[in-house]
Amino acid sequence: MNRPVAVVGSVNLDRSLYVEHLPAPGETVLAHDRHVCVGGKGANQAVQAATSGARVIFIGAVGRDEHAKFARRALAEAGVTTVLEECDEPTGQASITVDDAGENCIVVDSGANAAISEAAVVDALREVSHEGPLVLVCQGESPAAIVDAVAHFSVQGGHRFVLVGTIVVRAVICYLMIGQISAEGPPFFLLALCVLVTLLSLFALVAF
Repeated sequence: MNRPVAVVGSVNLDRSLYVEHLPAPGETVLAHDRHVCVGGKGANQAVQAATSGARVIFIGAVGRDEHAKFARRALAEAGVTTVLEECDEPTGQASITVDDAGENCIVVDSGANAAISEAAVVDALREVSHEGPLVLVCQGESPAAIVDAVAHFSVQGGHRFVLVGTIVVRAVICYLMIGQISAEGPPFFLLALCVLVTLLSLFALVAF
C-alpha cells in the first residue's frame, strides 16, 4: 500500500509576464502575454505528486486575503488536500518575467511562508498521520526551523522524510569552492561525488 504524501512547504501566487527580452537596469519593456497561477516549490511538488496518482496533503501558510482563496481553490482542483495556517502576513507572491529565449527573472515575497509556526506544522502533521505512516516532503524554501521540526517528527513517528534539493545544492557548492581554491581545479572524484549525490536525491524524490 502506498503511503500518503504530506508536503510541507511554500505556496505563492505567481504572476508571470512574457517579454521579448529581459529589461536592463532602468529599462521598461512591454509584455506580450501574462499568466497567473499558484506556485511555490512546495505547492508545485504537491500538485505534481497528486498528478502522479499519490494521495497528497499540503501543509503551509497563507494570509487572510484573496490570494489565499485562489491558492486553496487551485490546490483543491488539482486533487491536493490542504491544511493551511492563516497568518497576519500576506500570502506569498512571486513576480516572474520570462523572455522569448526562456530566460527568466524572479522576485519572491515570502510573506506567510516565512511566518509559518512550528506548532502549526506539528499539529497539522499529527492530524494527517493518524491513519498511518507518511512520506514527508520538504524543500529549501521553508524556514530551517520548519524543516528541522518535520525531520524530527518523521524520526519519532516512523515516517519517511524527503528533503528535496538541499543535498544537491550543498554538494555543488562544495565542489565549486574546492575548485576555486585548487590551482589545478577540483579533483575528478569530487565531480563524481556530485553526480552520485544528485542521482541519489532524484531517486529519493521519485521512489517514495
